[in-house]
Amino acid sequence: MKSQINNNSKIRPEDLIESKLDTPLISDKVYEILPKILQDGCNQFTIKRERDMFLLGSLVLMSGSLQNVYGFYDRKKVYCPIYAMVVAPPASGKGVLVDSLKYVEPIQEYLADKFKDKQNSHRKLSDSAKADGIEISASPKPVQRKLVIPANSSSAAFMKLLKNSKGEAIIFETEADSLSSTLKNDWGNYSDILRKAFHHEPVTASRVDENADIDISCPKLAVLISGTLDQVAAMKLNDPTNGLQSRFLFYFFESLPKFKKVSPDSLSDNFNVHDKLGGRLLDIYKFLESNDYEVRLTELQWKSFQMYFEGIVDNLVIDYNGLYNSMITRHALTAFRLAMVITTLRQFENNIPASPIYCTKKDILVVFHLMESLIEHGTSVFYFSKKSNKDKSMSQFMEFLKILPDGRIFSRQEAIDLGSHIFSPATIDRRLNKLKKNGHLISNVSGSYKKV
Repeated sequence: MKSQINNNSKIRPEDLIESKLDTPLISDKVYEILPKILQDGCNQFTIKRERDMFLLGSLVLMSGSLQNVYGFYDRKKVYCPIYAMVVAPPASGKGVLVDSLKYVEPIQEYLADKFKDKQNSHRKLSDSAKADGIEISASPKPVQRKLVIPANSSSAAFMKLLKNSKGEAIIFETEADSLSSTLKNDWGNYSDILRKAFHHEPVTASRVDENADIDISCPKLAVLISGTLDQVAAMKLNDPTNGLQSRFLFYFFESLPKFKKVSPDSLSDNFNVHDKLGGRLLDIYKFLESNDYEVRLTELQWKSFQMYFEGIVDNLVIDYNGLYNSMITRHALTAFRLAMVITTLRQFENNIPASPIYCTKKDILVVFHLMESLIEHGTSVFYFSKKSNKDKSMSQFMEFLKILPDGRIFSRQEAIDLGSHIFSPATIDRRLNKLKKNGHLISNVSGSYKKV
């Protein structure tokens, strides 16, 4: 899609908009090499858009379920949770996200049963103490831990739910209006919490009514919502400057009117498959309750990862501005989290693996194919956002960097000759100096440079 737009200087604005709406499907190659727990669920869908939405929803919900799975990214310890939003017109199939929820329903039931058991134990202990004349009024009551928490909570209620869940939870909402209306209110505006939780930064709140502070040192929050393009604006996800948009993966499409087949058939009768798959995820969840797992990429995979996202920045950021770079930077972190999720699911397929677990060739291919599609979806949302206009100065800077020789030393004069159609010699000297300061170039000898 990009090359077609860039190579056609006579393209009309309406054609450009249409191309942004014509977002790609996730490659069939992804579905051929998914871990079996995902593959079996996706195979229940014949409409490809629905299959894509189900896969993305499942990955997000699973990312919020794999507690204690971590990896090291940019010298920081990061966990699996992912933020994503499906953006499409009403009645376009977004309801399939409810099917992906079946993966985590057994975990929710498991947590509810544990809470009931703790309540019963606490009640018996209290009754026994009373019978013996022992005062245990200070004994803390059990708190209910939930995996999926509602989006339409006040900021205080949200923080309490998150604390009760040890900072590990999923926001799931099929109607983005519920979250957007909450974020508009001062009492429910926890968008700052969402921004911090994405990077596991500590979140704190003072509870005057309960005379207590809430401190969550390492939140692990996954977010899965769906809505229309208007609801993107209502949630302020159309504003790249607030930092929340760049934290989300988007799956965005427009659909032509069509009435789908709704009669029961043998395929739809098999949707109890998802219930069985949820049981398999529950087994992994239980094991991870008391076990930490580190996921690692091989050295070659890290090199491929680096080259992949460097290429996206070099080739696509030039069409927009610096705000687009923040989206790609955070998409790269999400890609690593996807690799952790997919690697964990695959390694637990046949037995209980030993930590650390390593990403396979299939795992990293799934991630690259997914990102190939999802970055285009995110680009489309960014295109319709505020402040997505092209930054001419930055584009010229990036163009100058691209034309500098790769893999060898070049002189100042060669850089001037190559960039003479863009900048003056004095400007090129300043650009070379800035590229050196920012780590794009090295210069061991005065007047000589090499790309890093």
